[in-house]
Amino acid sequence: MSLHATYTARWQRHKVVPFDIRAGGAFRARRFPPGTRGFFYYYHDPTTPPLAGELRFRVTRDRDPSLFASGHDLLGDNGIPWRISLIQIASRKTFESIKDTLLEDGLVSETVIAKASTQSVVSSRILHSFEQPFRFGFGHFQQELLTVGYDAIRNFSLQRVGIVRMPSRSIPWITKPRDSDSKHREVYTDHAFVTGSAICHFEKSTLPEHDGRRVVVCRMLRVVDPIRINGQMRVPNALIPREGDLLRMSIREAKKPCWFVDVDSKVTSKSSRDATIVDALALLYDNEARARAIAAR
Repeated sequence: MSLHATYTARWQRHKVVPFDIRAGGAFRARRFPPGTRGFFYYYHDPTTPPLAGELRFRVTRDRDPSLFASGHDLLGDNGIPWRISLIQIASRKTFESIKDTLLEDGLVSETVIAKASTQSVVSSRILHSFEQPFRFGFGHFQQELLTVGYDAIRNFSLQRVGIVRMPSRSIPWITKPRDSDSKHREVYTDHAFVTGSAICHFEKSTLPEHDGRRVVVCRMLRVVDPIRINGQMRVPNALIPREGDLLRMSIREAKKPCWFVDVDSKVTSKSSRDATIVDALALLYDNEARARAIAAR
């Protein structure tokens, strides 16, 4: 099954819905594995915000709906379930038929769709919980992410995380400008010295120095694309990303435990980007509290 054509999604009630999935999923321009068959379906964990819903593909032996429960979700090449998020569905015209079907079947309310459609910057990294895996690419200018809550969507970017600071410039190892970014190309492009990608997640810090505070850290879980050193400077051993490690910020913090965000910290108006990250990650704590309340009912 190719991602470069229009397909029909067969729902469990045998409804046939045409839509274009070129823009969705973890396979991007790649094809579904040969012989893939099954059902597109809408997934939403009731303990998570309604905005966290997504379209998934359940792999089964054939088209018999009774096999749905014994099937398994199709995984992307990064090991994360193939999906098209509700925010993507609500925001992109190419998924309009899916949106209409979700509304018609009562799987999503008009209110939730309206909220999801307000997001102008759409990232495939859409988070609602701690320890939710996402792919992190080393050697990019910035990593766009979204966090979704019960009443809010927050867009934020991780820029120049884990960089080597020099007297006159900053050399990023996790991030660098895209080649099309001519404004910074001369300064950065030839100097990024760590490339590759990994599955990471945000988690609540358990470090002693963060005890009693709401502090978020980012852990590298496993490598997807090999981590390569290709720059002009020696990389401090503490800054080389490794599976299981917490990510660090810069060479000045090589001896510190990690990069972190204190979501209760006071940020000044000059730190608008930091304030955006704080606001976005605070939603994960809010969602956790709501999930506990739902589970206690």
